Amino acid sequence: MKNLYIIFLLFILCCGVNAQSKFYKNYSISQNIYTALEKTPDGGFAAIGSKTQWLFKYDNCGNFQWGKYIPLGTFDLTICKNGDFLLSSAWDSPPELLRLDSDGNLKWRYTYTTSAMSVYRYHVFSCGEFPNGDLFFNGLIEAQPSGNQRYTFIIKTDSAGTIKWSNWYNPQACCWGMAIPCTDGGVLSMATGAIKTDSSGNVEWATSNSSTYKPVELNDGFVFAAYKNISGVNVGFIYKTDKQGTLLWVGDSFKGNFFSKISRLPNGHFLILGNLAIDSTLPSFRFIPVIVETDSLGKFISQKTFTPNVPAANSYLAGALCVLDDKSVVISGRESNITLSNSNHKFFLSKMGKMNFLGCGDSSILTYYAPPALSIYSFNPPFTATNINFTRQAVPTTIYDMTAGEQVYCNGYDSLQFKFPHYVCIQSGGDTLLAGPQGYSYIWSTGDTSEAITVSSPGTYSLIVVDRCANDTIRTTIDVLLCSDGSTGIGNIFFEAVHISPNPSSGIFTVQMHNCQAGARVIVRDVLGNCLLERNCRGETSQEINLSCQPRGIYFVEVLSGTERRTEKIIIE
Repeated sequence: MKNLYIIFLLFILCCGVNAQSKFYKNYSISQNIYTALEKTPDGGFAAIGSKTQWLFKYDNCGNFQWGKYIPLGTFDLTICKNGDFLLSSAWDSPPELLRLDSDGNLKWRYTYTTSAMSVYRYHVFSCGEFPNGDLFFNGLIEAQPSGNQRYTFIIKTDSAGTIKWSNWYNPQACCWGMAIPCTDGGVLSMATGAIKTDSSGNVEWATSNSSTYKPVELNDGFVFAAYKNISGVNVGFIYKTDKQGTLLWVGDSFKGNFFSKISRLPNGHFLILGNLAIDSTLPSFRFIPVIVETDSLGKFISQKTFTPNVPAANSYLAGALCVLDDKSVVISGRESNITLSNSNHKFFLSKMGKMNFLGCGDSSILTYYAPPALSIYSFNPPFTATNINFTRQAVPTTIYDMTAGEQVYCNGYDSLQFKFPHYVCIQSGGDTLLAGPQGYSYIWSTGDTSEAITVSSPGTYSLIVVDRCANDTIRTTIDVLLCSDGSTGIGNIFFEAVHISPNPSSGIFTVQMHNCQAGARVIVRDVLGNCLLERNCRGETSQEINLSCQPRGIYFVEVLSGTERRTEKIIIE
């Protein structure tokens, strides 16, 4: 039996503007900076833009699945536990809450108004779902005359939008602020200060804060993303409080503007999305997005910026970020040609590759500093909650299908840096699989142009890899030798317990499992060992897998059942 050796040419894509990107898309939709991105239960994601009228759904590869035109200006998006979409809306109009099913079909839409005060206008900023299925949204009421009296309000409803309580909070709020539902049933709202309520809307504590964006709740506290001006320099940073709002630590600060989104990684680190002003000589500042990684205490680890290769676009203000199951990062925001009028704003969406944050920061682009001085204090007099009666009214609505109208561009650079073994040995009569990274163009010394080749003869083999934008080319060689120590490799063994068909496949195939126990897992990996997909079995004998969005190449399917592990190779053509 031939022995199969898989040699990984491990390419590390890191540092600065040269972060790998899967795609860059823009849409001829006038767009504010603030957007919302949320991962969906199927591994894909959904996007909306603030004060716009659309909801787009994508698969995990960024392929457009469907779009919905919604006759209102949406502001925030939450994916409910059952896959439903919850949207909040109000900008100079009465607050609205909508619930759509996982296919974008409207379940209900309600507007909420109050006659308890003379309202100049409303603004709604965020919505969310509690662990028990209840919902909430928060916002700002500007009261008459001329809106110079501003009050934070929070409305909590059941899963069907029926009001449970509605409160406004005094003293007055001076600015807008997002909010999150907490695991104890309360709400943490950001405005003039951080206001933490209990599950009935009563104020538990209220403190000053430097953030208006959604914090992250941990078991022992909250982490906030913020930015401030220090000695004429705009910097972003994160800080943590305990569950009572007491400051625990302040992380390193980073040069940049609008550090607006924070996401916690499985290893406890944090990703912060911001924007960096890179050219102040133009009619207005030119910005590029920046993603900063910190450790669990807010200490700087690495940063990545990106500049898409898009014609006639100068500035990119990112407002939303989400991390998908395959560890790739999606960002969205506003693309502008700053030499033209404001009407030239477009919505942009970019899926970056697997970020592999390895601490390869580029200090020439992003400067980081010591933690800034930050004081957290309780308000005196304290915030108080006052019930304010809101009336709910159903709004007849038709949701229309909407095409994407997207333009897809090659996204900047793929800087190819790599490490690889200098040689590998094979047994006499055996063969070896030499595989490059996925998603590029290849030229092997054998004349092959595929991602991987199988060789059975000793010799020196070379590979030229060209990035998808043709901006970078790299060449590497590896010597294939005959083994002299009698070692054996990983056999290309067929396990009767697992069968894959068809194989080779166009991307959609079936994994048949015999005697598969409930609770078993099916895991699909690429040749570098990255997990692309993981599913739990419920005792079924087969599962259909869809890798049609992945590049052509070799993949491995693992089935873990009880104490047994079975692995099979699948070829996508």
